[in-house]
Amino acid sequence: LDPVEVFDIGGGRYVTDLRLWGKGKRSGAEVEQRLALLYDVRPDGKVRRVQMLPDMAAAMSAAESSAAKPA
Repeated sequence: LDPVEVFDIGGGRYVTDLRLWGKGKRSGAEVEQRLALLYDVRPDGKVRRVQMLPDMAAAMSAAESSAAKPA
């Protein structure tokens, strides 16, 4: 699992673009998948919540919609 890029989207929220990859020991089949994580971090630096999403577009959309919700 390799981080590709991290975006600070403000308000203690970060979106991480990830690459999941591997190779089967027996089959030799190579697999690769991209996914994204949306982090909500408290001011003290502790992670409050992490949400796994299928891609960056979904993560950014979730971040935008969570920012629009009243506290």
